[in-house]
Amino acid sequence: MKRFIALFLAAIMLLSAAPVVFAAETGIETLKINPYGGGENDMDAVSWFASGTEYFIFLPSDADMTAAKVYYTAAGEVTIDGEPVASGESAAAFTEGAHTLSCGGQSCPIQVMFGTGLPSVFLTTESGSLSFIEADKANKEPGSIRIYENGTETLDGDLKQIKGRGNATWNYIKKPYNIKFNKKTGILGMPKAKKWTLLASYSQDNALMKNAFALDFGRAEGLNETSECRHVNLYINGEYRGVYLICESVEIGDNRVDITDLEKANEDANPDIEDIEALPLMGIRSGYVPGSTKWVDIPASPENISGGYLLEMDYLYRYHAEASGFISNIGAPMVIGSPEYASKAEVDYISALWNEAEEALYSPTGRNNKEKYYTEYFDMDSLVRCYIAEELTKDVDSGITSFYFYKKADDDVFYAGPLWDFDHALGSGTTIGDKLTVYEPDTWYANQLHRNSIDTSCNSFATFFAQCYSFADFRSSVSRFWENTASAAAGEICIPALSSLRDTLTPSAVMNHLRWNTYSSTDPDAVETRYLQEANSLISFLSERKPMLDKGFAVDGALVVYNGNGAPGKSMYDGKIYSIGETARARSNKLSYEGKIFAGWNTAADGSGEAIAPGGNFTLTQQYTVLYAMWDDETEEPSTEEQPTQQPSDQDGGSQSIWDLIVLFFQRIINFFKKLFS
Repeated sequence: MKRFIALFLAAIMLLSAAPVVFAAETGIETLKINPYGGGENDMDAVSWFASGTEYFIFLPSDADMTAAKVYYTAAGEVTIDGEPVASGESAAAFTEGAHTLSCGGQSCPIQVMFGTGLPSVFLTTESGSLSFIEADKANKEPGSIRIYENGTETLDGDLKQIKGRGNATWNYIKKPYNIKFNKKTGILGMPKAKKWTLLASYSQDNALMKNAFALDFGRAEGLNETSECRHVNLYINGEYRGVYLICESVEIGDNRVDITDLEKANEDANPDIEDIEALPLMGIRSGYVPGSTKWVDIPASPENISGGYLLEMDYLYRYHAEASGFISNIGAPMVIGSPEYASKAEVDYISALWNEAEEALYSPTGRNNKEKYYTEYFDMDSLVRCYIAEELTKDVDSGITSFYFYKKADDDVFYAGPLWDFDHALGSGTTIGDKLTVYEPDTWYANQLHRNSIDTSCNSFATFFAQCYSFADFRSSVSRFWENTASAAAGEICIPALSSLRDTLTPSAVMNHLRWNTYSSTDPDAVETRYLQEANSLISFLSERKPMLDKGFAVDGALVVYNGNGAPGKSMYDGKIYSIGETARARSNKLSYEGKIFAGWNTAADGSGEAIAPGGNFTLTQQYTVLYAMWDDETEEPSTEEQPTQQPSDQDGGSQSIWDLIVLFFQRIINFFKKLFS
């Protein structure tokens, strides 16, 4: 029902924001400007756009208005600011700013706007419409693409397909897309490949910079498999669609994640199978069953099935929608992104290896029952780089979804990355519990998060990086890499670059937000003010967060984590970034555990460490302090029968009776006031 309502509302918003023809109001049926002087039906001709009674024409930054031509169909002569314009002739009168467009005694205001500093990407679908593609994310159709950079056409070609993409983002009115060429093609200086992704940056990223920052930071700190990206103004079928981020798709390939393509090896091993995707899907495909697997009934597997694999940790409901994967022994849903259609032998192999690695990571000693240490399975360098990116950005989905690993052939090590999907990060997203938020730049996040805090359908366990951070060797590696490389990458390269990016994006961002009515305003100045507020807020968030991580990642940086010590489903947080020697205050809230009574905190699970009362202060003496909940067995209710009065013993020296009288005195005073005000 919730999904139906969301889709219904999205449809209403889409209809309200769609370009419309108001011939009855203006006398003008259609209006287009070709900014490069081409024909009315060329793919780079741009249609006007109506938002309520306001009209806009959103043109590329490099439009040549001395060569541009205007095209229209109308009930009579059309004038702009009283001067006649002829269809098929010069559009030079359409200068930047507000104008009055008239026809047959009818007039309307029109704003002519130009993006600045961004390439322009023009797509056309074979049908001339997006209706089929946007009806279902699985639908696809051929098309064409043309790209202009600084007024020069740099690409003009055919597309094998255009289709939708994304999960939550697919339900927004501004939708993301995937495009695929027939052959490998380079775009905007990025290496050649067939598949490319167009991210919409809608709703959670009105600054239009989150994914670009995170991906650029990942590459700056050495995660070379992380996608390159470029901002563009996107037009589809002549309609302006806003600012998009065109990215290298996350996939196995020469210029992407450069490992063995096991998907192609599967096809080569089964030459008589025309379509592997059509083979039966096997295994457990519903419910939540830790340790379960699912696969495709492929007749033959390649001789070497050791790699390469691209794995994605995901939400359970998204896991169910994919062809191949497994739910790990502790309960993490793992999608096999490549080979997307994996055989039983392949799924059995990779899931067994992952479970070995996971057992080591989640063991208190870091070793599994084979006595292998977790770093024998996970590459420390990539773990550290990915963790720092997740912590710096406060990515809501850290260790939950869009969290990738890859494995090479003939190598039993999992590498973390590539980075992906940072819409819900950098100060926006979901607040977890009462202590762990994504809004504040000065608190921890990824190193404390528990899985069930976001994905309630799964078991409660520390997310991947929260578990990594429990090991001293991981923390020391993070401290060294932050000090030697990542701090400078953030503070000297990526954060300062945001101010320049903001200035470049602003004119196009204003067009984008007018197009999608982001701020419920058709006033370009008001929209620009709102956009700059959001962009500056993002820059401020990072500028404040970076020095806090300088403190937290230092050798004397410290944090406090809470452990329910047997209580199921207990995810408790502090979040504050401390230094060794500072005073912390223990959580004061009472906990519940069936059959037990909460008795406070202790620095040792067995109660042999320092006891700390709820709300009590304690001094941090180490980087990583765990407070374990202490539990007493629940006792029977006291009997209501009268008990004989116990006399103080000689050992008490009379002191117990004195204290009893004092306590009784204050209890009677409290009871008196309770009755008085009841």
